[in-house]
Amino acid sequence: MMSMVGEIYGESVGSVVTTAAGGSFAILGQGLKFLATRAVGFVPVIGPAIKMTIAGLTIEAIGHGIVGHFERKYPGKTFQKA
Repeated sequence: MMSMVGEIYGESVGSVVTTAAGGSFAILGQGLKFLATRAVGFVPVIGPAIKMTIAGLTIEAIGHGIVGHFERKYPGKTFQKA
């Protein structure tokens, strides 16, 4: 995701940066997965819906964080289709 958003802003994101960010996001994801699994134990009927909601919100938050990073780095630059 970070590479794709970086390309929109005209920046080539290197593999080292992508790997470092991916590791951080993997740790964050594992923590959220643990919390979701614990929460599902208390509500077994709608547990899968809770897990899907948490996964979707996590992906959304990571995407907003990446876009926010590039927007702060390149203020005023907007995405335009070629």
